[in-house]
Amino acid sequence: MSWGTSRRSILKATTLGALRAFGLSRMDAVAFAGPPLRLVVPFAPGGNTDVLARIVGELLGPILDRSVIVENKPGAGTVLGPTSVARSAPDGQTYLLMTSAFAFAQTLTETLPFDPNQDLEPVIQVAEVPLVAAINPKLPVQNLAGLVELANQKPGYRTYASAGAGSSSGSATTARRLNAMWAPDLP
Repeated sequence: MSWGTSRRSILKATTLGALRAFGLSRMDAVAFAGPPLRLVVPFAPGGNTDVLARIVGELLGPILDRSVIVENKPGAGTVLGPTSVARSAPDGQTYLLMTSAFAFAQTLTETLPFDPNQDLEPVIQVAEVPLVAAINPKLPVQNLAGLVELANQKPGYRTYASAGAGSSSGSATTARRLNAMWAPDLP
């Protein structure tokens, strides 16, 4: 495996380090030998989470001496993927690679088809991704408080973009539900 210095190579190295720090090594492969593992991603193929899942699968396969199949199950604001994992057999063959988006999905969904505290168990944090708010530099504000103040002064003028309801960047939707600031969702 060639490592190079690309972002993907750096991500591979840090992910492999996290997996090894967690204690996964070739010696663990004996206990896990068997059918392919399913790694469910509640996002469409090609996005950041999908790419990370494929890197994790690529690194875990040789460590555990078995195949890792990435299965994309997008939909319902990231609820379909976790639901699939929660309903799967508790045999250690199905895992979920989730982002903080699921925390938002829980606040936007009246009821979930499973109990996330009872039906899912955290295993390892694989990555840390910052969330950034950016504005047009021509706006007369210097911080988030100034942006909220400006938005409140001009009703109907405010817009924002995000990856959609249920996404981490859709946290503005959650803020809207909490009446912190109103902004229309854009399709």
